[in-house]
Amino acid sequence: MIVSESHNPAWNLSLEECILDRYTILPQEAVVLLFYVNDRSIVIGKHQNPWLEVNWDCIQQRDPPLFRRISGGGTVYHDRGNLNFSFIQPRSLFSKEENLSLIQESLRNLGIEVSRTERGDLFYQNRKVSGNALCFRKDRVLHHGTLLIETDLQSLQHSLVVPSAFRGMFRSIAVPSVGSVTANLKDSFPFLSTSLMIQTVIEVLSSQGATIIRLENPGIILQVEQFQSILYRHEAWEWVFGATPTFWFNNNRGEPINNGEMSCKVEQGQIVEVRGSNEEERLLGQPFDPLVISRVRENLIHR
Repeated sequence: MIVSESHNPAWNLSLEECILDRYTILPQEAVVLLFYVNDRSIVIGKHQNPWLEVNWDCIQQRDPPLFRRISGGGTVYHDRGNLNFSFIQPRSLFSKEENLSLIQESLRNLGIEVSRTERGDLFYQNRKVSGNALCFRKDRVLHHGTLLIETDLQSLQHSLVVPSAFRGMFRSIAVPSVGSVTANLKDSFPFLSTSLMIQTVIEVLSSQGATIIRLENPGIILQVEQFQSILYRHEAWEWVFGATPTFWFNNNRGEPINNGEMSCKVEQGQIVEVRGSNEEERLLGQPFDPLVISRVRENLIHR
């Protein structure tokens, strides 16, 4: 078991990836359960479009900062009140059901009964308190998830709201998030904390005969060169925005282009084609920014 002391989202996402890809001094077939708590941030799934998932003001202001993980699934909000758990194990030993059962049993031992959906989401009284996602390598699996204990739900809701009018401007194959009403477990169970949850998981594993080695400083197991390379990628625009699946943006809400209207094609986060505007030369190759495109359209209309 590893408990990360870092609250840096890029650092913890890189740690997960290093363990998954064996860039550590751990045994090749190690089964790892990692816990971490991130600072305020938004983390989108590998195959998602950030402009379809995240409040555009948050993207423009980088508040909270945005990251992309290597697993699929939907967008999540992180802060110090959200506990992240990661099971990293050989495919031969992987069981999504068993992993989630460990979380459920640990909560049950604290008097908290949660239900599980077919997707693996955990609900308390019809409100979502946990979601999870997967990343498969050749012979290893990363299965990680969230647990809402005391997160800022108002900030969560503000950060993840994109008006339907904006959504209608995109033609995209990106994976959409599945919205749910969320809740904090601490609102119903005031005694709960991230540290108590981690300790309870340890007790459950011990009762099952597992040998627990608690590592609080994961930096000592990392192969530094590989870790630094992965960390650089997790902080880079080319990964966070550039890995977005190809899409078309039409700020006339997807309607056919008429006089004074335009659309653009975006690949790897950059504009590669423009229709309906003589500003093509200026826009081609530029990072996509829907606000810039909107200003160009306004200039066309008022000429």
